[in-house]
Amino acid sequence: MLTATCLRPLVDPERQWFLEVVPEDHFVRRLAEAIAFEEFRPFLEAAYRGFGRPPLACLFMLKLELLARQYRLSDREVIAVARFNIAYRLFLGIRLKSPLPHHTLLTYFRPWADELSAPTDGVHAAAAGEKLQAALALAHKVLADRDDPKAGDKVISAQDADARCGKHGDYYDGYLSGKPSL
Repeated sequence: MLTATCLRPLVDPERQWFLEVVPEDHFVRRLAEAIAFEEFRPFLEAAYRGFGRPPLACLFMLKLELLARQYRLSDREVIAVARFNIAYRLFLGIRLKSPLPHHTLLTYFRPWADELSAPTDGVHAAAAGEKLQAALALAHKVLADRDDPKAGDKVISAQDADARCGKHGDYYDGYLSGKPSL
C-alpha cells in the first residue's frame, strides 16, 4: 500500500519549473492561493485516527477528490490524469516521479464523512444534509458492491448512481429503468 511517506514532495527546482509551465491564471494555481489547505490537516487527520493502518496524506487525498469533482473525473480517471498532468502535480505538491495511490483509495477516503455533522442552522441546512446523506449512501453502496463481487445490481460509477452492472439473461453494464434507488 502507498503511504504518506511514499509521496515525494516537490523540491524547489522542480516547483519552479512547474510554475513556469502552468499559467498563473490556471484554476489549480488560483485555487491553491485562495484556500489555506494546511488548516484542514488537523481535522482530516483526527477523522482518520483509529482506523488501523496509517493514512495516506489526508490533504493529498482531499486535493485529489477536489480535482475529480472540479473536472468531473472518476476516481480512476483523476489518478490517470495526475500521472502526467503538471498542473495537477503542482496542485498536489508532488514530484513528477512520485507514485500515486490506487484509484480505489479515493472511495475509502470518502466514508470518513459519516462522522461529520451536517449544519443545523439556516434555510439550506436541510438540503445540504440530504445531499450529504445521498452521497454517503452511494459511497457505502460502492464499497459494499466492491466487497461482494457476486452482488447483483452493482453500482459501477460513483459519479452516476444509476449506472449498474447486473444480470438479465447475461451480465450487462447499463442503467436502471424506472425510479433510481437513491
